[in-house]
Amino acid sequence: MACPAFFALDVNAIAVQAREILDRARRLLKGENIYPYYWKIIRAGTCNVVISGVGWMWLLQVLVGIVLFPLCAILTHKFLVDWAAWQKVREARRAKKGGNLSDDSSDSDDESLVSETTSYTEKSPMMGRQVYPATH
Repeated sequence: MACPAFFALDVNAIAVQAREILDRARRLLKGENIYPYYWKIIRAGTCNVVISGVGWMWLLQVLVGIVLFPLCAILTHKFLVDWAAWQKVREARRAKKGGNLSDDSSDSDDESLVSETTSYTEKSPMMGRQVYPATH
């Protein structure tokens, strides 16, 4: 009650062919065949490429940590100080004029609204700055 196709299989021929394939694979995977690739990829790659990559990473980390991060902190502090001064002047003028603009009005409203309620010196520190789109 087995499938008739199973009776046509020559298991001995399949075993001989599998043995030949395994013998060829064993010859190809001997140490003297694999070692040159190991030497090029692991040893030379580790000693040259990885070490130089770590050197570049160290240099860039120093650049970012010693130069760019403090520069970013200084510029952020300057912006926040300017913004706080602008807000203080804006609130003082608003109180002086007795105007009751709502607090939820934003600086992104129409330029005419800002120019009506503020003088040139009172404008936001971000107004008039050129923002460049990201280039790809």
